[in-house]
Amino acid sequence: MAHDTPTLTRHRALRYAAPAFAGLLLLGACSKKDDTTATSTQSTTGATSSSGSGSSSDTSVKGTTPGTQKKNQALDQTVWFDGFKISLGEWVYDEEKEDFVVDAVVENLGTDTVIYYGSDLTLQDATTVVTTGQAVETPEILAKAKANTQLRFSISPEKWKPADLAIVFGSGTQSQAKVPLNGDEATTLKPVTQDSIKGALPVGNLTLTPDLAEVRWDDPVAHTQSDKGEAFLIITGKVKNNSPDAVYYFEQKQATLTLPSGEKETADTFTTKDGSSIDGTKSSEFRLVFTVTDPWPGDYTLDFAAAWGTDNTDVTATVSFALVKATTATTGTTPGSTPGTTKK
Repeated sequence: MAHDTPTLTRHRALRYAAPAFAGLLLLGACSKKDDTTATSTQSTTGATSSSGSGSSSDTSVKGTTPGTQKKNQALDQTVWFDGFKISLGEWVYDEEKEDFVVDAVVENLGTDTVIYYGSDLTLQDATTVVTTGQAVETPEILAKAKANTQLRFSISPEKWKPADLAIVFGSGTQSQAKVPLNGDEATTLKPVTQDSIKGALPVGNLTLTPDLAEVRWDDPVAHTQSDKGEAFLIITGKVKNNSPDAVYYFEQKQATLTLPSGEKETADTFTTKDGSSIDGTKSSEFRLVFTVTDPWPGDYTLDFAAAWGTDNTDVTATVSFALVKATTATTGTTPGSTPGTTKK
């Protein structure tokens, strides 16, 4: 944690005016009552803060320094952005320091070691960017590993209106993830797995067998985010070279995707685990990436045309499929009205 949370205390003032003897009696009675109330209040506050629940847990207390106020609450949301899976935890606002800080666990979904800076991070209301943010610590994260950090935003008490604010990941030209502080619907950009793309596909002397097909708004390997109004279709799987000795090569132009609109898109990426080729009798893994229009549900056609035949002759293959929204809820969430949107 970059900031230590100061110990918070509650002060009560008891005023009275009466004759001496009556005042002593009143003081004794009120002291007992006040002790009971204080104990009850402290117990209730402790139960609330330890529950770790979402928007229902909101504790506001005054600090020892006039003008200092902190509000603690757990967001309990996860977003997918720029090749990272970012889980947001408890947040705290310090009026005196004019700091809004959120605990975060960042997972690197890519294949290389990268540094998480908290780029393209803002705090917005319904119409404007109120302030920008960044990661307090900038951890170097190994591939498929996680690191703890905090996201910090500087915001004055006059602008601090959590009921109207949301943490936004992404610039105005990118597909944005959005987490409102008031517990409203969050746009998480969670990838949507597609079951319609499966089974072995022979293309000349190669056999492509997809393992996973996803519509997502980031490319984890490249650590890039899709543009606004677009998404990625990422297909990964195994490839087998059935030729005894031929070496076959992979290029972007060998794969073309026809969108529901009729528009054709050449692959952004078409590679193997070992680079751009596969030797005779060998097996490897392939990765195929297309940019599609968002909204993306609809019917698609994928065409292959490559010199993967005997004696490097040209061969073709075609597969048709539909991309659909998620039809079942993940534990703890309900599919929202738009892809990648969840409700709590």
